[in-house]
Amino acid sequence: MVMSCRQPPSARHVRLDAGPTPEVTRSGSTSGDVPAAPATLDARRGPRTARGPRAASRAHRRDRRREPCARRQHQRVLQRLQVGLLAATPPECETLPGVNVVLNGERLLIPDLVVTTNPGADAVYFDATDILMAAEVLSPSSRAFDRALKRQLYAEAAIPFFVIVDPVAEPVSAIAYEFDGAGYREMARSDDGVLKWERPFPVLVDLQR
Repeated sequence: MVMSCRQPPSARHVRLDAGPTPEVTRSGSTSGDVPAAPATLDARRGPRTARGPRAASRAHRRDRRREPCARRQHQRVLQRLQVGLLAATPPECETLPGVNVVLNGERLLIPDLVVTTNPGADAVYFDATDILMAAEVLSPSSRAFDRALKRQLYAEAAIPFFVIVDPVAEPVSAIAYEFDGAGYREMARSDDGVLKWERPFPVLVDLQR
């Protein structure tokens, strides 16, 4: 059964003048632990340090040596998922990368991909009621955050569908979840790197190539 992407009339995008800027929750946790509290917008500009630019540059080079392949693979898999969703998304919806999503009016997340029910909306922020599906591709520095806390936050906001992809698994693995009113239950799992589901609209995407 193919479900309509159209959500109730109350769904709307959040305009820039819709009130105070919400908190931003980041997925940058270098320790692998779930962050204790959401970051603020100021925190997104990066931490201030007394060590000076030279030490910061050395740390940046170490990060680049540690994760370059994972970062490239993350982008490749994200692109494959986006292309697959774009090909399948019906006209009453739109697939977009990296948009600001306000959850419960106060917390802001930036999923890797979303399917929104407001196609063509020129919005700075989208309300959770506009989001049919959120998708996250795991990063080495944010695996615990993406798997645990983000899933919980999307469920609390009642986003109908959630997809999580592990780009470094062999083969690439993915699980699609559907919100059942109490939490997310698994509705599809990739097989040999191929992810297929029927709801909210049929999708078949090869995450390997």
